[in-house]
Amino acid sequence: MNPLQEIARLILNTGVDLYIFILWLRFVLQAMGADFYNPLSQFTVQATRRLVDPLDRLFQPKAPPAGVINMRRHRPSRWSFGALILIVLLKLLQITLASFLVYKQQPPAVLTAYLALLNFPNYGDVLSAIRGLLPMLVNFYFYAIIAGVILSWVAPHNPSTGMIFQITEPVLGPCRRLLPSLGGLDLSPIIAILGLQILEILLKHSAVQVASLLGL
Repeated sequence: MNPLQEIARLILNTGVDLYIFILWLRFVLQAMGADFYNPLSQFTVQATRRLVDPLDRLFQPKAPPAGVINMRRHRPSRWSFGALILIVLLKLLQITLASFLVYKQQPPAVLTAYLALLNFPNYGDVLSAIRGLLPMLVNFYFYAIIAGVILSWVAPHNPSTGMIFQITEPVLGPCRRLLPSLGGLDLSPIIAILGLQILEILLKHSAVQVASLLGL
């Protein structure tokens, strides 16, 4: 792979992975019924509306109900199926473009599906350097928890801080219930990060097993 191909691959992977991260954010905010007018909600909506809204309308024929406007009320369905569809399509497109860029051919369907869903990067190969969707989702919550902890120290009253807490609550809430009362000291982020790292290890081992079964 020559330098221009490597640069093109870097730009492709960075751009696609960043936009998929924003789409995951849109999906989670809408599922949680986040405040539609929060700056973080507005950013995700503006960054994704042109592509996601037409897909969402296929699954949301009814008008939004009256009442308090939040991400879920503004979007009639709790689930942004358009965001999920676009996440999968972008990942498949990323794999295909990377293959054409270097190998000038479409990768086999089995390899494409494996890379799109489960793969962890192996930087020895162009295609296997693409991270699958499940590892990306684990990373999404990992970095969201880290961001929430940092913002709670440096900007506890920032509107985005409360939004990040809302995003991470499905992960932190069960961890918090498992811990005994510690007099106001919240160790749930440590437990959640440990759990995410364990999940990542399990996913890596399952990815190795799947790859060996497929002969990849």
